[in-house]
Amino acid sequence: MIDYQSASDKCKHQALAGMESYHYLFLVGTKVSARGRGLASQIIRKKQAQATKEGLPIWLEATTERSRDVYKGCGFDVVGTFKLGEGHFASTGDKEDGGPGATIWAMLWKPEKDEDVM
Repeated sequence: MIDYQSASDKCKHQALAGMESYHYLFLVGTKVSARGRGLASQIIRKKQAQATKEGLPIWLEATTERSRDVYKGCGFDVVGTFKLGEGHFASTGDKEDGGPGATIWAMLWKPEKDEDVM
């Protein structure tokens, strides 16, 4: 059994220390035939606009290098990593005895503060 939640919570607790509220972006997916058109980024930017109005950060976990790079392109920072299934799974998540496990990237985006507001 892999305990994703406790590994994620540990990173989240460290990165969001002192922040009581935040948005959690659970899942963004694009149909394979529609990839590369910026559709995921459009969805993310809409969520960022909402979070900016509320003054709240957005938390997510990227499960592939490709998704990590999409999120980085939208201004998210990698704030931690954790491995799942080390010794039992390949980096792809396929069963593999002695495998390296899958890397998960904990990521955070914070709205820019308005420098002109006093």
